[in-house]
Amino acid sequence: MHTIPALFLTASAFAATLAKAIPHIDWVDCSQNVPAVLSSQWPDANLSALPDTLHCGQMLVPMRYDRPIDIDNNITINLAMFRPKKPKGVLFYCPGGTDAGAAVAWQVALGLNSDFTPDFGSLLEYDIMVMDIRGTWGSNPLNASLDIVGPLLGDYPDPSDRSAFDAYLSAASTMWQSWLDMSTPAGILDHVGTREVVQDYDLIRGALGYKRINFLGASTGSYRAAQYAATFPSRVDKFVLDAVVPHGMSMPDQVKYDLIAVNRGLDRADAYCQNNATCYWHHAGRGSVQKVVICSSFTQLFQRSPDLLGIPGSRRTSRK
Repeated sequence: MHTIPALFLTASAFAATLAKAIPHIDWVDCSQNVPAVLSSQWPDANLSALPDTLHCGQMLVPMRYDRPIDIDNNITINLAMFRPKKPKGVLFYCPGGTDAGAAVAWQVALGLNSDFTPDFGSLLEYDIMVMDIRGTWGSNPLNASLDIVGPLLGDYPDPSDRSAFDAYLSAASTMWQSWLDMSTPAGILDHVGTREVVQDYDLIRGALGYKRINFLGASTGSYRAAQYAATFPSRVDKFVLDAVVPHGMSMPDQVKYDLIAVNRGLDRADAYCQNNATCYWHHAGRGSVQKVVICSSFTQLFQRSPDLLGIPGSRRTSRK
């Protein structure tokens, strides 16, 4: 029997290859790697003849960057690119939250529009690279049991006593444990942070052969872009941060400054309406946009939580 020695040699060869590997992207057939979110958001998209500007790839990276990549320390990152024939440079785009990143490159290549995606129409002379953030979608997604986590999903008000706090803590701990038990490789939950993500970005930059990158980060993506610039300042070209999530700021301060920014935006929208006859509220007078937004917000709040606002007939109708 030669099974065990053969397996040992195969594993050893694989480990040696990883140890000596120069970062590279394995380009794959896009038609066999269609993002799951694409068909649900654009069911009429024509996927039968994909444009030659669309490129799909996968890249092996370390799970943890304090150790060399090897057979026990690697995960696969999924990415997609819009690639013109003679690019002027490269633009990395990182959307907010855990949005499906690679799908954005498909949107660009297929000319699909979305209210939640920037208009890349003036940037089509650049390589546009978007990856799925590690732990999401095609990049070694984390797993959890819906049987365990599903019943725990819901509204958890700020705990007002020890019993409510213990219930909140128990639900959070159970969810975390489910991700811990079902996600692979072992220990991955400790290595899905922003510091690892920016290292992934830099390996992709190197594999593409660019010395410097342009970067557009939106919402949580702005946090990752800022972290990349702080970690690799010599590799930064033009960076744009939209709906910025700042480093080193407490949540209450973020809320305060977010409100200030929203109010500034409403003031600008109102000024635009007063100077543009095509605006619906042009003739309603100064401050009309703010009034509409405030009334709409309060209406939605009343509908969701009448008991919190002292509405007659609700559970809390008076205050002493």
